[in-house]
Amino acid sequence: MEQYLRWYVELEPFYKILIIGSLVVGSAALLTGMGTENPTFFVLGIFWLVVGPGTVWVAKRIEG
Repeated sequence: MEQYLRWYVELEPFYKILIIGSLVVGSAALLTGMGTENPTFFVLGIFWLVVGPGTVWVAKRIEG
């Protein structure tokens, strides 16, 4: 867990904003999908929760 926290702390502010934004949007869509039993929002929420941080991870690896 410490390595993930260290990775996040060392990110540039732009990447931190992207991660936080994707987690907020993903959580909202996931909760909406669970509350309304709508599979589209549920899948969309999981997509944002996985792809948002994954994109930042790939961009950081390419940059560095």
